[in-house]
Amino acid sequence: MLLRRLPSKSTSSLLAALLSIAAAGPVVSPPVLTGYFDVAFTYDDNLFRYSAADLEAFRLGSEPKRFPIRTSDDLDVVIGVGCTYRFGTAGRRGLATLRTRMHQYVSNWEKSYGLLEVGVGQRITRLATARASFLWMPGYLVRYYRNPASGVGDYVACRYTEYLANAKVELKLGCFEVVPSYRHEWDDYLPAFDCYDTRAHRFGGSAAFQPSHQFRFQAEYERKLARARGSKPDISYNQHELGLVLAVRPERTRFDFEASYNVELRTYTAGPADPAHAGREDDIENVAVGAGYRLGRTRLSFRYELEWRDVWSPYSEKIEDVKQYRQNRLTLGVRMNPTDLFSGG
Repeated sequence: MLLRRLPSKSTSSLLAALLSIAAAGPVVSPPVLTGYFDVAFTYDDNLFRYSAADLEAFRLGSEPKRFPIRTSDDLDVVIGVGCTYRFGTAGRRGLATLRTRMHQYVSNWEKSYGLLEVGVGQRITRLATARASFLWMPGYLVRYYRNPASGVGDYVACRYTEYLANAKVELKLGCFEVVPSYRHEWDDYLPAFDCYDTRAHRFGGSAAFQPSHQFRFQAEYERKLARARGSKPDISYNQHELGLVLAVRPERTRFDFEASYNVELRTYTAGPADPAHAGREDDIENVAVGAGYRLGRTRLSFRYELEWRDVWSPYSEKIEDVKQYRQNRLTLGVRMNPTDLFSGG
């Protein structure tokens, strides 16, 4: 009855207002579950990151107790599975992620390891999304070290379990993306190497420029403050890490290309009582190039990495000879139902 008494113009205005209010209200987005499965084969020519002198000693067989390994190179078979569950209301969408990855080495089985990561994300404004994740990597083998609890010079496996908590905020400003982040790392070594137990604060972030779907340039920086239980040996250190990534996806092709450079500048904080680490500086650099080819929801990939470490110590030249290394890795892989390379996933 009320609508009949109103002039037709008023009726139209009222209906328009009601429709406007309804459109502005929350609209529930249907939940979406997506996932991926990938397999990769990586040839690593220096699996344990031995120096040139150590590699020569292994080949000659002069110290079998120090190198109880089958080969210094190996083939790493990597199997990964991940899924993302998206939910929420329009403008306030959230997501939950789960991924796991297993590295199985063909010759040196004891080097094999896996990891598990869970994460959540929530859009907090139209331009900002908050994310948090937790990673668990149990029983990672570094290499065989002299047993600190033994007086007979035997060598035992040095392993640790890593826990890594991560929090970040993604800010999208047109063709720019800025992501401040904080990570807390805890490395828990086997009892024989309790002195290596380390906690680290990692402050950093990234900035990306993506003017189009075909081009993306990203710079990353992190300041890491790692403090070990010590006191001798004391592997505590401060580190600057810088990374650059360039990704190109030519228009009207199925190819994509990526090149990256990463450098870690590490300074150990131990005192003169620990000459193996006092005043020591490590520069670890990594360069990589890769390419991909897409067939529907499947992506074939190729990647080559070269990594090397230069070491300087004011107390011992032998430390430099033992800790410096070069490592080459070549990877061929396939991923089914991948997240888009340029979507930030």
